Amino acid sequence: MNTYCKYTIEQISESGLLSEARVVELKEKLRTLPYEAFTKDGKRIPNVMVAPTINGDNAFVIGHGDAIGFMNRHVLQTLLTHEESAAINAHCTSAIRAKREAFLVAKAKAEGQIIPAEKWDGGVFLDDEYYRSVEDFIEDMEDIEENYGLPKYLYAAKPRKVVDGDILDNLLDQIIDDRGWENMAEDDLEGVEQLRAAIDAFKKANESVVVYHHDCSTLIDMAGVKLEK
Repeated sequence: MNTYCKYTIEQISESGLLSEARVVELKEKLRTLPYEAFTKDGKRIPNVMVAPTINGDNAFVIGHGDAIGFMNRHVLQTLLTHEESAAINAHCTSAIRAKREAFLVAKAKAEGQIIPAEKWDGGVFLDDEYYRSVEDFIEDMEDIEENYGLPKYLYAAKPRKVVDGDILDNLLDQIIDDRGWENMAEDDLEGVEQLRAAIDAFKKANESVVVYHHDCSTLIDMAGVKLEK
């Protein structure tokens, strides 16, 4: 099966990996392959296009820029060879990562910090993938037969409590707004203080329940880290 291409025809063209004639050919097919959708009685469905995909199904798209780009990437999978898609994915991923890393390094130097991998004992992110530690990330990379090499930097992972914030106020606002009468207030409800105590106890019991997200102010420097493969 052909490799799914992660990038747009514009990004493919900018990569310089394909000849100008090949890019023109792909653009023309992307323009002509999608076709309009009709109801059973022959009426055109406004703002809906249909295009074939690699698995024999059709990709439906409602007239929206992001959706059209999504459909085109599926159509490209039917047009590009496996070798073309793999080369494009590797090149564009590396180029985008390099640009992002340059921006993050400049930002971290100015506003945050850069920590050597061997001195970091917390979780990390590569793009949107979370790893419990640098060691877990390295182990995962070693298990992948084809990868784009180690990045220069990883995001530090920052914990955030799952049960936190103004739970009671948000709940009361929702109840009053959705089901209450005009000018209804919190004082019109009974048992608010008991509910407040219960929610406070619930929050305290779940203080250790956290989710991790990117800490863009802290980068983990992967210099000197090597895969054992």
